[in-house]
Amino acid sequence: MFSYWGQTGRVSLAIFMFWLSLYLYVPFLPIRASDLGASNTIIGLVVASYAIGQVLLRIPIGFGADLLGKRRPFALIAFIASVIGALGLALAPSPLMLFVARSITGVAAAGWVVISVLYVSYWDQARTSEAMSRVMAITTFSIVVATFLGGFLVEYFGVISTFYAGLITGCVGIVLFWFSPESQEKIDEGFDWKTAVNVARTPLLLKTSFLGILAQFVAFATTFTFIPIYAKSIDA
Repeated sequence: MFSYWGQTGRVSLAIFMFWLSLYLYVPFLPIRASDLGASNTIIGLVVASYAIGQVLLRIPIGFGADLLGKRRPFALIAFIASVIGALGLALAPSPLMLFVARSITGVAAAGWVVISVLYVSYWDQARTSEAMSRVMAITTFSIVVATFLGGFLVEYFGVISTFYAGLITGCVGIVLFWFSPESQEKIDEGFDWKTAVNVARTPLLLKTSFLGILAQFVAFATTFTFIPIYAKSIDA
């Protein structure tokens, strides 16, 4: 097992940078879309495009990581997608290009499944619960810091600065992950699609997934989409 302040410490910082790169600009993306002439419907589509890559790729990414017996390459691809998406958002001349760039950041978020599992794999199996608690705490803390720091950047440097900040933090994350080796933990290759379908039919999983969908809908339909626009309209 790697020491926490060794590999896990480096990956912890990389995860912190990962979520910074994805959330620094999120509260201000609807405002940017509005400034480019997008209607409320198009703004909703731009924000929702973040989910496209996640819906299409999260399960295949997990399957691919198990099949190849490697998680690190997929994690690096996720970081690279985050950087490309942030750059695309910064340079987008139209709502359509915002949609495309935001979709790319969704591909990055789809890689979270392997990033989190890679982090946990550095820990002894007896401490899996502790590892999961730590990685979720890092995620939550990073998102809180990102939204606060994003507001500071917009106040002094404008909305575009948040996209470039996302690009920079994503690059830092790539460097950190580049020097983090693949875990030596053996990956079970017994997974198949039949198993996946059986798991997907589990009643408890379906219920919790539905609740998760509702939570995401509330967060992105209000907090991360139209509340920022309303706040701007009242000169907040």
